[in-house]
Amino acid sequence: MDFGRVKAILTVVFLLLNAFLIPQWLYQQTDVGVYTQQYADQLASIRADLAQHNVQLHAVVPLIDPQMSELRVIPDQTRVSVLAQSIFGTHRHLRVVKNGVIIGMGGKLQMMGAGHFRVTLSPPQGIEQGFLKGDLAKRVKAIIDKHGYNTADYQLFRIEGGKVRHTLLFAQIFGGYPDFSNLLRAQVDHNTLTEYLQSMVDIQQTYPPRTVMSALSALLSVVSYMDKMNYHEDNSIIDMRLGYVSFITSNQGYILAPVWRIATLKQVFYVHAFSGEVGVGNIS
Repeated sequence: MDFGRVKAILTVVFLLLNAFLIPQWLYQQTDVGVYTQQYADQLASIRADLAQHNVQLHAVVPLIDPQMSELRVIPDQTRVSVLAQSIFGTHRHLRVVKNGVIIGMGGKLQMMGAGHFRVTLSPPQGIEQGFLKGDLAKRVKAIIDKHGYNTADYQLFRIEGGKVRHTLLFAQIFGGYPDFSNLLRAQVDHNTLTEYLQSMVDIQQTYPPRTVMSALSALLSVVSYMDKMNYHEDNSIIDMRLGYVSFITSNQGYILAPVWRIATLKQVFYVHAFSGEVGVGNIS
């Protein structure tokens, strides 16, 4: 084999590849730079628009626009006896009392209608002290997973309260995004988990996935809403995240629509991630 000739051929191939790939790389870098500059300009413009309403933007603005679907929520048909057994263990230790209350080994289950239920732990479950709020959340989640119903796909959403009493809010995750409408609420008092409230829901995809609007577009929708409502109030946007919230209700269930949840110090704006429609809710 003529190694000199092979080396020459490889050198030519290498040079040809460089001649083709380097311009492509430079083009991509230029394109990224232009996009980054456009994004920075748009963000600066939105900050200025918000400032005209006395609102400051302190949240990280996500750079995502994934595909999501509207989800149909129907009541979970799980029997109460099955639910109670999942929470408290063997069926022979369950005792039914009036008003939809079931007593079991370790606590009480109370049905509250529309798939909502409350579990009161007796005695309350002790929680080892930790230095971080994340430690508290992990320990509470471990207890709920042991004494709960289908809680594996719940993640911590927010912690409320002071040094002694806390409410830990866990959101159910669908396709990687939280459901803001059906939060599991766990009550912690003096390092013990006393009770939690949860909803049983059955989720069905209703339409093919579509690309949602960007976070910048959602902020523009909020600015337009503020213009329309003549909103002028000292406030700050502190959090932006994508998820689901209930927009349509009926006797047969309701629809979870993709939304941008834009939290401020005083209220929460929910921006429909397809239409740009803006709704306003309380922080809790």
